[in-house]
Amino acid sequence: MSEQQPARGPRVLRVTALVAVCAGVAALAAAAFIFSYAGIHSVALQAGVNSRLARGYPFILDVLLVIVLAAVLALRGAGWPSKLLAWISLIALLAAAAGADALHAAHDKLPTRTAEITVAILPWALVLIAFVLLMAMLRQARLRRSQ
Repeated sequence: MSEQQPARGPRVLRVTALVAVCAGVAALAAAAFIFSYAGIHSVALQAGVNSRLARGYPFILDVLLVIVLAAVLALRGAGWPSKLLAWISLIALLAAAAGADALHAAHDKLPTRTAEITVAILPWALVLIAFVLLMAMLRQARLRRSQ
């Protein structure tokens, strides 16, 4: 029994550290959701989206962020194409949200036509990204089961 005690201590520390990091990532994501709201919302308003619907644009980006973060974790053991897909999706999503925030903070705007095209395409692009990531995750789960 004393042989198990030394191994248990480091395991408890690793689990505690993992829980702390997960809580930290969740807190940072929540803060990012809150802080990015105004920038993303303002781009939607600038594009002519009515105020009620413009409130949904930050939400759909936040939902995709959760999906992409889950995909990055789920595809850790996958092949490079799937991993690359997840990481590029994460980087592109963060860049888009940061860009909207930067425009808002600088009191700058996208050209009107660009803003209109962006908000028209964005929901469909997010659905495509989410679906492709789901397919990659399902493929990875199937490959794991067959091993």
